[in-house]
Amino acid sequence: MSGTEPSNSPAGAPDVRVVARPGLPAAPGGDVLTPDTAPGHRGELFREATVMVLYVAVVEIGEFAALPERHLSGGHLSGPVGNALLALVWGTVLGLALAHCFAFQLAAPAFRGDRPRRADWQVGAAQLAGAAVVALLSSLPVLLLSDLRARETVGDVPAALVGLVGYLVARRAGSGRPAAAFFGFTALALGVAVAMIKVHLAGH
Repeated sequence: MSGTEPSNSPAGAPDVRVVARPGLPAAPGGDVLTPDTAPGHRGELFREATVMVLYVAVVEIGEFAALPERHLSGGHLSGPVGNALLALVWGTVLGLALAHCFAFQLAAPAFRGDRPRRADWQVGAAQLAGAAVVALLSSLPVLLLSDLRARETVGDVPAALVGLVGYLVARRAGSGRPAAAFFGFTALALGVAVAMIKVHLAGH
């Protein structure tokens, strides 16, 4: 338990100092850092959001590559375009994120006999935020370009995100720009390869 310890005060009144509970770090000012406010927890939230960005981006690459595409007269395309393509983007991304959060943040603690903690809800929110960023950026070609151009470029957005996240992760780990760029291109290549394998297996 946290407690207080008196110390001498020039005015004669006891000065109160916060004593951290065992196992919990104390901030420089003496305040107790709970597990969901400690710097390590904020780092975990960032990692969870980043992993979710990579996860849904790779799935999107495979999904867009598998869309039927046949050019029709008048510049029209077969398959989803416009609002249907937006619904596909948001439905896929949020569906994956919600399923992941339910399985790992809600169902897993329940099977262990635990109740979801505040930290679990925060991790789930970080994952949903990461997925929403992917969906939002993937929607830009559909909202800003013609149906033909949108279908041609919508798959480039998640691919670029995979490379960008790889680069930023490497830079955050202390790598120089050339090494980080190489790591980003490698992550991009691996992400596209995984997505293409997924498409190939789904077609058999």
